[in-house]
Amino acid sequence: MKRISDTFSQNEFFDFFFLIERWDEIVGPRNAAHTLPLKNEFKTLVILCNHSVFAQQLALLEREILSQIYKKFPKLSKSINRLKFQYNPAFFESRKALINKRIKKKEIIPQRDHLFSPKRMSLEKQAKELFKDLEDDEVKESLISIYIQKNIDC
Repeated sequence: MKRISDTFSQNEFFDFFFLIERWDEIVGPRNAAHTLPLKNEFKTLVILCNHSVFAQQLALLEREILSQIYKKFPKLSKSINRLKFQYNPAFFESRKALINKRIKKKEIIPQRDHLFSPKRMSLEKQAKELFKDLEDDEVKESLISIYIQKNIDC
């Protein structure tokens, strides 16, 4: 099965959902069911666990996990130096449910274009040309925004 993160290239910015999506490949399916990458803070990847046993077990495997992360996402070798494990079952369940809901709704998209991506800038230029004759600036900006949103995933 092709994953969204398979489309990630080193020239694009990193979307944290790519790491979440491939977490089972990094720590294994059993550990992935009980852990979840939460955030990257000060070059420390915080991993949320639903049981203290998994936090302790994975803490012992820190080097191997980091190695797998770097193998899947070489760009992260510059932004993640260590791992930190947090144990909070209630928060884990709510985060896991939210992630699963977003995946089912396909809210996770292959690449979120930022304001200065070449594709977005090209679409903005096209839209400005299309709507250049409109006099109302508010309407013009709204139509430009709609045009970009409509065509960004094409």
